[in-house]
Amino acid sequence: MMAGALADPGFVESWFRARIEKLLPGPCRGSGGVRVIEVDRMSRGVSRQTWTVDVETDDRSRRRFAVRRDHQAGSIIASSLRDEYEVYRRLDGSDVPIARVLWFEEDPEWMPDGRPAYVRELVDGDWRLPALDDHSLDGDAKRIRLSKEHLVS
Repeated sequence: MMAGALADPGFVESWFRARIEKLLPGPCRGSGGVRVIEVDRMSRGVSRQTWTVDVETDDRSRRRFAVRRDHQAGSIIASSLRDEYEVYRRLDGSDVPIARVLWFEEDPEWMPDGRPAYVRELVDGDWRLPALDDHSLDGDAKRIRLSKEHLVS
């Protein structure tokens, strides 16, 4: 059986019910414990697609998740989607703040649109660094310092 589309909230709800209720404690457990409220593709995402999934549990609490997957034509970066997932998984519990990954999907029955994906919690935050838009001398110094932090030898 071919999985459904990531843009289809009904498919995503079935998928999450099949997977997430086994992973998360409390109100997510049990039949019908997860209802998908919204599925939306984020506008950013050149290297890979990122979709947000908002769910509501039986106790009316809401949780947000991100689904990452390669574009239909593949990714433009050298590392695989599985490698990206493994980096997050291995950083869990370390001093590096990350969004916790929940599962990597490669079961053909559940792969959205027939492509592997992984699901992680969505955390509040902003990817933008204020120094990138600061055109002062101080902003220049911050950009140089930031680029050195991310320099790969």
